[in-house]
This record gives sequence, C-alpha cells and structure tokens, in this order.
Amino acid sequence: GFYRDGSFIQHDIHPSTAGYGASQLSTMAPMISWLAGSTWAVTDPALANIYQWVYRSYEPIIYQGAAMDFVRGREITRSSSSPQSVGHGIMDSILRLAQFAPPADAARMKSMVKHWAQKDTIRNFVSGRSLSMLAPARALMADASIIPRGELLGHFTFASMDRVVHLGQGYGFGLSMSSSRIARFESINGENLRGWFTGEGVATLYN
Repeated sequence: GFYRDGSFIQHDIHPSTAGYGASQLSTMAPMISWLAGSTWAVTDPALANIYQWVYRSYEPIIYQGAAMDFVRGREITRSSSSPQSVGHGIMDSILRLAQFAPPADAARMKSMVKHWAQKDTIRNFVSGRSLSMLAPARALMADASIIPRGELLGHFTFASMDRVVHLGQGYGFGLSMSSSRIARFESINGENLRGWFTGEGVATLYN
C-alpha cells in the first residue's frame, strides 16, 4: 500500500506505483464517482487521503505523460503496456477524481493533467479516452481558464521503496535501487524473466 513518503509497495517487496498502484487508482476513482450524489456516497473524511496520493505518489513519477519504468514492476515487459499508456491511465484516473474533489484539489489536478497532455509528443491524451471520459478530456483541453501546471521541479526520495526522483529544468532523473526490504525485480506468471539488474542502482534520464 501507500507510505507517508509517497512510496507504493505490492507483494511486500516490490515498488509498484505505476503497476498495482495505477490499477488501484483506476478502480477507486470511478467507483467513488459513481457513488457521489447517491445514498452510498463516500463521506468518510479519510477520502482526502486519495488526493494526497496523487500529489505524493503519482505526480512525481509521470514525466510528460509517461509513467517511469522503475515503478511499473513486471509490467515493463508487457507488449500491451507502455510508459505512455500507463501514464495516460493514471492521468485519466486523476481527471476522474477532479470531477468530485474539493475545488482547490480539482483545479490543481486539472492543471497537472493538462500540462502532461500538452507536453506528450508520443501519444494523444484525448483520443485515447474511454467514452465516459472523452467529454471531460475534451473540456479540459478546451478550457482556457485551466492553466497548465508547468514543469514540476523538485527532489523526491521514496525511501520506503528504494527509489529516487529528481525533476529539474528540462529533465527527469530516476534512481532504482534495492535492499534487504526491497527486491531487485519482480517476476511472476512468466513475465520479466530477465529483470534482475533493474534494481541494482539503475539511473534513468528523461528529457
């Protein structure tokens, strides 16, 4: 699950913010949206945690629409999964959350998603949306009052999952490590059979 430093761990020892973490967000966001306004609407104050997950866990690991590989687990070897497809899935979930989030959080999340969508030169965000999210995506991109966030600058140490992200002007840098708590790689169900070096201090540059 989620840790205070923004880490997301699955199966006890695997960093998976953009793997199982992305799947969890894609399940929770529409469910909360469907229940909003009904007898079963989520009113627990702990719902605010999900907005903090967006800022602490997901925002630092998406660069120009791409989810960073070192938090995707064994999914990095799936032909059906790419950094852009996973990144856009997370963006879709964040945009869903913005439909019912408090005004300040909604504005921040929409600005964030719009920045990534505009900066992505590989995959068009709007054209890849599901029917239920096509209208919100189009509205987001057409709304001049929503100002793109701009480049996120900062240093993020995800100590609980042995990952580091540093975002500077014009680049993103990631460091993937392992320890007695965190495995070097994940491999089950015949996937990622040769991933043993991916947690051995691998540095990745996004620019």
